[in-house]
Amino acid sequence: MKYLKKLASRRRIQNWPGPAALFLLGQLTFEDAMKDATGFADLAQAKDIAEQDLMKRRQLTAILFAAGTERRMAGDEAKCRMYMTECAGLTNPLAEYEWYLTRSEGSVA
Repeated sequence: MKYLKKLASRRRIQNWPGPAALFLLGQLTFEDAMKDATGFADLAQAKDIAEQDLMKRRQLTAILFAAGTERRMAGDEAKCRMYMTECAGLTNPLAEYEWYLTRSEGSVA
């Protein structure tokens, strides 16, 4: 978090994956970060567009993983599992380690 705070003071954090970091720092809401990633603040719409666009799917993967991680750090395991399940349910984004980590959570068979 200290490292992310340092980066947040720089202009380049606005570029991807900056919005995921800003979400974790509490400077963006989940909805705003999701809208930055996909163009939609609604999860169902964001997932629909992400399934059609690999780069948006990769970015949504990062946001969902960050949301799950943030909820786990806050002690909200149920919400953590919900976000991890949503992430794992996306079509494989190929290069995003977060997707593979959510699969290993056991939330998706």
